[in-house]
Amino acid sequence: MSHPFAKYFRRHGHYPKVAVRSGVQKITVEFCPGYVSIYSSSPYQAKVYITRSAVIELFRKAIPILRVLAKSHHPDFDVPQAIHQDYLDEMAMARALRQEKKQPTLESRRRQQQRYLRARERAQRRNAADASE
Repeated sequence: MSHPFAKYFRRHGHYPKVAVRSGVQKITVEFCPGYVSIYSSSPYQAKVYITRSAVIELFRKAIPILRVLAKSHHPDFDVPQAIHQDYLDEMAMARALRQEKKQPTLESRRRQQQRYLRARERAQRRNAADASE
């Protein structure tokens, strides 16, 4: 008894595949004899092998949930894109903080000037004390 996909494999050189775009990734499911492989493209590349019986059980359990999900009108959420956006926001905040630290405020300038004047007074007192000795 041959596998149902043996003829397909002989003709095409690979087992049946289903591919979909998911945000920035491409997810491919390949139906091989005895197992199913699921792999995704970069930026979060991964490959998972699932036994045939586990896939059948998974789909049987998932179909009722997918029917409810299909009726839902919530928008898609692209996780890699959200992670990238968080990264860009964090870099912008860090850049703004660096820029803020480069430009001293009026209060910090006043404090710096007071420190300078006090240090100069101390130096003058020491020099005067050294000269009197």
